Amino acid sequence: MRQVIYDINNWRRLGRGQVLQFFATDDEVQNWLLTLLPPEYGPYTLVGADSIEVENKMYVEKGFEIDISDFKTAIYEKEYPRWQYWIRSKALTPKLDFLRQKRITWVLSYSGLVGLQHGRYLKDAGRDFSSIGIVDKVINDETGEEIVNKEYLSIFKKLKKEIKRHLLYSSIWKFDDGSEREDIKLQLMTQGVVDQYNKGILFKNKPGRRVK
Repeated sequence: MRQVIYDINNWRRLGRGQVLQFFATDDEVQNWLLTLLPPEYGPYTLVGADSIEVENKMYVEKGFEIDISDFKTAIYEKEYPRWQYWIRSKALTPKLDFLRQKRITWVLSYSGLVGLQHGRYLKDAGRDFSSIGIVDKVINDETGEEIVNKEYLSIFKKLKKEIKRHLLYSSIWKFDDGSEREDIKLQLMTQGVVDQYNKGILFKNKPGRRVK
């Protein structure tokens, strides 16, 4: 069982954390969630927070939790597509109180849950890249206590390793001056994204050459 950090004002990230960026489709991410997560830490859900307007453009966070099999439905059930989630292992985090802290997303990050950001829609630019990431170490500024989220880090590493097998194409960055640059390292693309692009679906980057 991992400690849930609610008093986020006394904690901060130690180091840079870890992240993997990529372009993938809804179907591909859904399949990865269902097949690639280590079974020993299951069952899994997706958690996060929606920004809700209460009055005069004042917003609060309202927590949500969904089954990983409902990922594709959850993306589009709000007025604006959801794009930010955290992967919760119920074995590691059996209790999670959304009412104790307004800054829910900070609680989830500092508690070590694996973040999933999936392709925000950018006006006139298409769909942005996706990513998984983790804050694997935090430190308490008052006590000096350090927490290393080893189990969640192992989930992140397993997911990262398996996702990288599906990243087959470079992507082409397009700049405002009309220039382009091939990215063969940071934001690679899946076959599914290339297929969608060829059908006319717009992404922030365009597919490059096959690199695997």
